[in-house]
Amino acid sequence: MNSININIERLNHLLKLYKLSKDDILSHLNTEFKKQFKEVDVFKSEIKISLLKKIDSIFHKGINYYIDPKDLKASKEESIFFRKDKFNAELSLG
Repeated sequence: MNSININIERLNHLLKLYKLSKDDILSHLNTEFKKQFKEVDVFKSEIKISLLKKIDSIFHKGINYYIDPKDLKASKEESIFFRKDKFNAELSLG
């Protein structure tokens, strides 16, 4: 088994969450690794496991995150500022 089916919407969700473009991911993969990847290699529902591991080295979510069929929704709680009413407010760990 050389390739695996992923939920591409989860990868798109991470791009939105981290405010990255597809080109950002490709440039990171292509500078870190010798093999040059194209958008059609990375952003499809069936990709090589080795490539998925390289993508996960960016986000550190674990392989199960990408293969989970449940779609994610962007929520206010994902932001580190969701509890703050204004900028320059003191952040707390709680």
